[in-house]
Amino acid sequence: MDINLDPNATVTHHPLKAVAEPTTSSTEQTEAFYAEQERMYQQTRAEEQARVDAFIAQLRATLPDGITAARVAMDILKAEMKDPGYAWGWHCNVAMPFYDGLPENEPDRHKRANIGAGRVMRHIFDVDTMAQYQVDAQRATIGD
Repeated sequence: MDINLDPNATVTHHPLKAVAEPTTSSTEQTEAFYAEQERMYQQTRAEEQARVDAFIAQLRATLPDGITAARVAMDILKAEMKDPGYAWGWHCNVAMPFYDGLPENEPDRHKRANIGAGRVMRHIFDVDTMAQYQVDAQRATIGD
C-alpha cells in the first residue's frame, strides 16, 4: 500500500453526498432518507478508519526497535507546537475542561483555567503559551 504523506496532496473525501431531503411528508420516505444518510456515513467512516489502520500498521513496520508510533506522534506534535497560533489553539481547548470544572461564581475562573492549560502545555509539549495568554488578557483589558 502506498501512503502519500505529501501535505499538498489532493484529498478525495465525501463524508455525505449532497442529497436533498424528501419534500413529501411521508414518514417512510423520511426514514429511508435518513437511513441512507446514516449508511453512507458509516461506510465512509469505516473506509477512513481502514486507511488510518493501514497507515499505522505501515508506520509501525518501518520504525526502528524501541521507537513507538506514540513517540513519533508526540515528537510531531511537539514540533508543531513551535507555531504560536497552533499552540494557542491547543491551549484554549485544554483550558475549557478546567473552566467548565470550576464553580460558575469563581472570581478568577478564566485566569485559573488558563494557568492550568499553560501548565499542561508546558509539561506535555514543552511550550510556553502563558506569554500569549498575558498578551490576550492585556488586550482584553485595554480593549484592543
